[in-house]
Amino acid sequence: MLHGIDYLDYAIRHFGKTAYDLASSGALPVQASELGYEAPDDAEARQRFLWAISGRYQLPIEALVPTLGASGALFTVCQSLLAPGSCVAVEEPGYEPLWRIPEALGARVVRFPRGDDVGRMLDHIGNEPRLVILSNPHNPTASFSGDEHIAQLADGLGEGRWLLVDEVYRELAAPASTVFGTAPNVIAISSTTKCLGVPWARAGWIAAPAELSRSLRRSELYSMGEAPPGCFAWGAAAVEQATWLLERVARLQRGKRARVDAWLAAHADRLRSSAGFEGSLFVWLERRDGEGLMPWLEAVRDDLGITISPGKFFGAPQGMRLSFTLGEDSLEEALEKLTPRLLAL
Repeated sequence: MLHGIDYLDYAIRHFGKTAYDLASSGALPVQASELGYEAPDDAEARQRFLWAISGRYQLPIEALVPTLGASGALFTVCQSLLAPGSCVAVEEPGYEPLWRIPEALGARVVRFPRGDDVGRMLDHIGNEPRLVILSNPHNPTASFSGDEHIAQLADGLGEGRWLLVDEVYRELAAPASTVFGTAPNVIAISSTTKCLGVPWARAGWIAAPAELSRSLRRSELYSMGEAPPGCFAWGAAAVEQATWLLERVARLQRGKRARVDAWLAAHADRLRSSAGFEGSLFVWLERRDGEGLMPWLEAVRDDLGITISPGKFFGAPQGMRLSFTLGEDSLEEALEKLTPRLLAL
């Protein structure tokens, strides 16, 4: 029996369902009409999607596997590399599916603290895990590690052990780039969802060494077969038009980060913030007294109509991930409504 993914269950129930959505962490979705017409039955769409990814990130076609979103990419990698009883190391705090999916496949999951000290991370990971999973930029803190840092971690794992890097937020931190290729045991996954604002396409991909990508394609056939060509047609359109889609996000976000930072500065006595990289769509906050935030988050959701992503689902109940992709006026109203509740913490 599959364990529920509490974060996704909560997101489906509450994200975007209240007056003020400070939880959704992706760019405001673009309308399909803005991308132009794409035939939903285009038999060549899969290959066109691969060429678009290859061109933007300067990757060989044979290294790429298209998937049904980044979630499909994560599942495909785990299904291909893991067997019941395999050991997997996953960052903490972290996005819940990163450990729930290996767990559902029968793997034994160990956690390691995400940080800047590679040696410390390797000590916590130990020698047993065959697969290590992290996100970069990090979800939920939005910290961004340079490629040298990730490559050092991959090198420290040694031969026969893989480092899987979830890069779904990377375009906002380092456009048109990927960590894939910096070490021979690095696998990268991404999608058009979070940064480009095309979540409805469910277009994702894996970048992996060619010898591994062949087995990943076989694994794909055991799960979803092949995704509908429409996914890849719209995915190709998004990647081909990534530059203006990122410009659109920057325009929509202009001024919001400064407003959030000012609000946080006024409440620094109660909340500790991890601002993350400059273009992030969210910030990570923790109570200074270390107490859990879930009761408070549920109260502001039910009483004020403000939904914020609870840290409980990332393995850090004292924290919350506050996003700011809603309209500027709505953001201002939400922060004003939150202030007296925060002062009462």
